[in-house]
Amino acid sequence: MLSQSRKNVLHRSHILISATIAMLNVFAAHAFANDEISNPPEPVWSASIGRDAGTLSAAVSYLFVGTTSENGPDAELRCYDQMTGTPQWIYRSPRLSKTWLDQPRNAIRSRPAVTQSRTVLYTNRAELICLELDEVPNDQTPEQIFGKDDEDICWRFDLRSRLDVFKRDAAAYGMPPNDPLIHKGLLICATGNASTLGLERYYDGKTGVVSPKAPACIAVDLQSGDLVWENNDASPNLIYSANASPLLVSSRNGNNELLVFVGGDGKLYGISVDSGRTLWESCEAATIVSPRQPVDCGEFVIISGRMPLPAPKEESTTVLWGFSKDTLLSGGDHKQPDWTCAAPEYHGAITRGVYHNGALFVLCENGILICVDVSSGKILNKRRIPSAGFSFSDITICKDHLLIPAEEKLYFVSADTQMAVRKVYDWNFTQEARLTNTSRHLFVAGNGQLHCYAIEDFFK
Repeated sequence: MLSQSRKNVLHRSHILISATIAMLNVFAAHAFANDEISNPPEPVWSASIGRDAGTLSAAVSYLFVGTTSENGPDAELRCYDQMTGTPQWIYRSPRLSKTWLDQPRNAIRSRPAVTQSRTVLYTNRAELICLELDEVPNDQTPEQIFGKDDEDICWRFDLRSRLDVFKRDAAAYGMPPNDPLIHKGLLICATGNASTLGLERYYDGKTGVVSPKAPACIAVDLQSGDLVWENNDASPNLIYSANASPLLVSSRNGNNELLVFVGGDGKLYGISVDSGRTLWESCEAATIVSPRQPVDCGEFVIISGRMPLPAPKEESTTVLWGFSKDTLLSGGDHKQPDWTCAAPEYHGAITRGVYHNGALFVLCENGILICVDVSSGKILNKRRIPSAGFSFSDITICKDHLLIPAEEKLYFVSADTQMAVRKVYDWNFTQEARLTNTSRHLFVAGNGQLHCYAIEDFFK
């Protein structure tokens, strides 16, 4: 059960909110003038995928898409050649029997961690799977389905059976993905250990943490898959789940480094890379719910998420924490944000945020895109993106433009304080869309299709 003191901390967040209300009322909502909507250019290549696109990432020479099986309920990670679209392999992850923990036809949502020879993914089943990245021989079928005992699986680490992690469904509450991080031969990952909030009907109507002793963050040896360390400091007081991926923060000379981890209990933790020991935690008054992954913004690290407004209101508010790296890397057991930005009219952040030229761009649940100065937390501008709220789709940056998918449209918005709409493309997005790009190509996944476009074709 969540303690009364924890609930009181959440309700006290209105103190942080009130300071920004007057400033936010100065801005008028902007509407898009979509008098010229273009058709997208012809793709370089296309491929059919499952109905749901859970994640999309480009690494080495490969493109990875988390999707669903076209012929069954299972989740899949598919690997393609970036340039040609040639399928390399498919890893299929069978469903768990309890649907509220692993919904049928829900795609893998974690981005894999990739080296030159291996990739590691965190499945919806709470398994870390390490696969070889060898190319498909010319004399074999391009699409290889890796079986449970296939030699291409280097190692497997099941967090449910080995560490008693209670990982809820990957799409629950639009939580951020558990993206693994590779550093110094370690594979570091948020576990997704969770409470039963929203699942009470399956647990005698009670809200509480199922596995308070299970870790919220772990590190395993990249070569062997052996457990190196675990940290469970956040687990006893989890609000939703420990999903937000940790961020590596280093000093300018590289002599000092730590992991910045949003624990899922509303706090931020500084964790030793080598031992997993908690070095500090954020103060009790700085509490954030449903956090996105921390974003490296030059001299600052910023975490976006939401807070509940004071009772009896049920709405939530967008909130951002800004910590200077000097603050994070300095001594002390507790940390205060260098600044806090609360925007009560925006109902919570749904994207991690994109950093560009001193500003962070965050899409909120009600479809408002905000531009925030990273050094002060001041909201510089805001703009409404029609039908973008609650989609949990990705936004990315390409040639000084934010690319924002919304229902039936793809918006190109200038990545500056003006946030001017430069181009709008007609796109039949009926499901969540996933975007990623390299210097030459834009990749779009959604509606059962994966497309590769030449970036220059959008800017002719």
